[in-house]
Amino acid sequence: MRHDIREGVQTYVKNNLKPNYAALARQYGVDYRTAKRAFQEAKAPMTLKKPTKRPSKLDAYRDIIEDKIELSCSAMAIFKFIQKKGFTGQYTIVRDYCAGLKKEKIHKATIRIEHTPGLSVVPCQ
Repeated sequence: MRHDIREGVQTYVKNNLKPNYAALARQYGVDYRTAKRAFQEAKAPMTLKKPTKRPSKLDAYRDIIEDKIELSCSAMAIFKFIQKKGFTGQYTIVRDYCAGLKKEKIHKATIRIEHTPGLSVVPCQ
């Protein structure tokens, strides 16, 4: 809807007056039903419904998945394992969840040791 109609209707809403829809329509060059709808929208703005939180199919298997990630198992191996336990979801759910966990996991740093050519002796401990 055009902004100029909405702004024009705001004065009626602020003053708590009911406008003449036909006159508003002539003023803005629109149909009277458009002017009426603009007034009704300005009077009672739409409210968005919040999505309901529903349980995930993975909720019962999250502990198992986290344990398997610690053992460095692949997402497909985890999927096959929990599928045998009764999981009814798809592989992509497991894959996306595993990818998120693997990003959070801290990787061990590897220290690189440079040796001179021919002298690759490892000191005894």
